Amino acid sequence: MKYLTPAQGSFTSGLSPVPFKLSDLQVTTSVLICFEDIFPHLAREYVKDDTDFLVNITNNGWFDESAAQWQHATSAIFRTIENGVPLLRCSNNGLTCWVDRFGRIRQILRDNKGSVYGPGFMMAEIPLSQVHARTFYNAHGDVFGWICAAWSVLLVGRKLMAMQKRKSFSPR
Repeated sequence: MKYLTPAQGSFTSGLSPVPFKLSDLQVTTSVLICFEDIFPHLAREYVKDDTDFLVNITNNGWFDESAAQWQHATSAIFRTIENGVPLLRCSNNGLTCWVDRFGRIRQILRDNKGSVYGPGFMMAEIPLSQVHARTFYNAHGDVFGWICAAWSVLLVGRKLMAMQKRKSFSPR
């Protein structure tokens, strides 16, 4: 990632995702740190059958007040839809919000001027489902995408072979 972002420093991955069990609230959450939310396979790995919601903590400070915060947040929203769990997103400069499991932004932190870039805090009440139904993507990953890609290659190959066959049989 060091070639794709202005982030400085080095990063070392952990051994595996670690869920956080908040026993007094009877809640289990998984945390996506910063730009981990742009990788569908990581979020999928973090969401288990007992995961109630995802938390994304991120530093969008280096993007200033550009559209980059909104683009980054949009990636996080896709993770909620793919995995069918809500997301609580906390940013130091940019979009702090909570998103329901269908990808709808339910609450946004705004300062007293209405900006998402100002300081503040937000309290959110996230309704949690007692049923943890897995989505197709959460259960099977990218299999649908790979099937579509393979089908496209087969169709293009078939079309190319038909064109080649027609060309070889046409009179000269």
